[in-house]
Amino acid sequence: MSDERDSNVVELLLREPEIVAWLDDYRPEPDEVDSEDDPPQAA
Repeated sequence: MSDERDSNVVELLLREPEIVAWLDDYRPEPDEVDSEDDPPQAA
């Protein structure tokens, strides 16, 4: 039941424009993606 309550809280927070804007500030831009995610380069 805790998981259901947690998801309800998250859903409520995501309805708030200020929260969504705050989260967008911390979303990595495509240029900032870690190099670990890049496919190996051919030699």
